[in-house]
Amino acid sequence: MTEHPLAVARWGTDGWTARARDSAGEFPDRLRVVTLNTWFDHQDRQKRLAAQLATFEALAPDVLALQEVTADLVDILLRAPWVRARYSVPDALGTLLGAYGYGVLLLVRGPVVRFTYTPLPSDMGRGVLVADLGGGLAVGTVHLESLAEGSARRVPQLVRCQQALAGARTAVLVGDFNFCHTYPEQAAITPPWTDVWPLRHGNDPGWTCDTVNNPMRACAGEPPRQRRYDRVLLRDDANAWHVGGVARVGADPIAPGIWLSDHFGLVADLHRASPEGMNASGTMCSTA
Repeated sequence: MTEHPLAVARWGTDGWTARARDSAGEFPDRLRVVTLNTWFDHQDRQKRLAAQLATFEALAPDVLALQEVTADLVDILLRAPWVRARYSVPDALGTLLGAYGYGVLLLVRGPVVRFTYTPLPSDMGRGVLVADLGGGLAVGTVHLESLAEGSARRVPQLVRCQQALAGARTAVLVGDFNFCHTYPEQAAITPPWTDVWPLRHGNDPGWTCDTVNNPMRACAGEPPRQRRYDRVLLRDDANAWHVGGVARVGADPIAPGIWLSDHFGLVADLHRASPEGMNASGTMCSTA
């Protein structure tokens, strides 16, 4: 597995300037992560991109993790005043978009120790992008292999993603996994990794690809489909964090018949645990 370090780029008087790493900052007590497959399709694209930008700004994530990112979305993001004022991005974005013209992207509010990109075994140019936030905390985003014929690729890809985050005491892996919790690939998500949606919502299926409630994904002649492809996974070796709210993003239309994407995204809030919140074994007494 070959990791490619990427410089950290931040806006300044000279525009977007790359540096080896950000200056050190205060380690966060709270972490909000937003993930969305933005959908590279041209359908209602300008309306969707404008709505995505407004949604991201309103959610104010600490880490914004995007999949199916194309050059026009990158351009819009990098020109947005709120992105320029608050966020770091990996340099060499062309590497992330790859030969297929789309890829994954992380925007991080606050300092970043480093970004790394690890290509995955893939017929679609897929890879995992990781931001090391310092203090043993890292967030990665991925778009696992698509379509039914990609099923044999997804478990090895997921294992590589977990390896790419192995150096962090607390790791968050988010993105479009392209398999539902009802698929055989689900067996690859095992402790110490936790899928935070059922942790907070129990048996609520939490569909993120849902042609019943978002017909932008529907294909003529196909029956309705409901799947939970989009995930937030947490591995917290030190029991240092607990999970607050987890909700879907983009579940309401932005205009008649138009949604942010053909996927719903997720927003997850993590909170650093206080010593008072631990029991004698060092685990959280409650995830509330």
